Amino acid sequence: GGADDRRGGADDRRGGAGSSPAFRPRLQMLAEYEPIDLPLPQMPSLEPGQSLELEVALPVAEALQRVWIDLSLAAVDGDGAVGYAAEELLFEIEPTGDDLADAAPEVRRFEILDERDTGEAPGDGQGGEIPPVAHAGGAWRGHTYTNSVEALAENADGFSLFELDFEWTSDGVLVGLHDWDVVFERLYGFRPDGPLSYESFRELETVLGVRPVGLDDLRVFLEEHPDARIVTDVKNDNLRALEHLAEEIDDHAGRLIPQVYQPGEFSETLAFGYRDIIWTLYRYGGNRDTDRIVGHVEDFRAIDTDALYAVAMPELLVDDGTAERLEEEGVPVYAHTINSCDTYRSLRDRGVSSIYTDTLAVGECE
Repeated sequence: GGADDRRGGADDRRGGAGSSPAFRPRLQMLAEYEPIDLPLPQMPSLEPGQSLELEVALPVAEALQRVWIDLSLAAVDGDGAVGYAAEELLFEIEPTGDDLADAAPEVRRFEILDERDTGEAPGDGQGGEIPPVAHAGGAWRGHTYTNSVEALAENADGFSLFELDFEWTSDGVLVGLHDWDVVFERLYGFRPDGPLSYESFRELETVLGVRPVGLDDLRVFLEEHPDARIVTDVKNDNLRALEHLAEEIDDHAGRLIPQVYQPGEFSETLAFGYRDIIWTLYRYGGNRDTDRIVGHVEDFRAIDTDALYAVAMPELLVDDGTAERLEEEGVPVYAHTINSCDTYRSLRDRGVSSIYTDTLAVGECE
């Protein structure tokens, strides 16, 4: 509800000259790592003063499922768009029933993540093969999302790049954890009211007997594996985390590959001394607009010709043709999270350079 408030905000950003235009909302939903097969309703045009309430029921096939909802408001004159404003809205959901397959999710948190303008931009490219990434440290004995010391050790012989999720404790310490709700409950058997202190977190034992990584563990792993690099995934206060990691990890530019979510994070991440950056699209509100993505890539290259290591995206965006377009521009592309050879081979034929995976040895798929 409350779309009338956002409609007014969009009108203000356009300048409000003359009579107020109508607005046509566009709703996009994208799961964090896996696509959702969801028919979305046709969005009506809103006249000034009107509001819109929208209810969408999502089937949840497993406990881990986060959805980013992008609401765009286009000012329309007849059928033609004459202005555009967008806000990215984050809804975290959890099952409300016992049967996960039929559970109706409820909104657990609402947050405006980002306000963006929609300007286009110019560009250039590099290319080349890139190695696969062990997602969340890779699977450990079939278990995913552990971000653990044990997962890193188990996958150290098969991978050189390891994606790790980081969360902040309540007292400002980074720990290897995907989230404080669904995955935390999977690992520890209960769900806290919010982030724990670092001391409280470390006092707990996981039900699997694994240890989620801390920065001390990470330093040891990197020292013992000089060819390994860590791909960061920090959903909360990413830039603060990247600045902190730059201070805490020796040779951070050589050992860490930060992921950024919004185009505006690219320059700030470079300022922290990183030299390889992945732009991951799953939280970017314009991720269905290939021209816009390419424009931002060209912007990045105008800032630094070599700093964009790759663009990462869910398989859904590969289906849009985005990977093939980026391949034409000489941009390496990752798809995530891929665990079958058939899917891997199909993606390779559609512009994908490599993948994030829990379990797949891609050499066996060639």
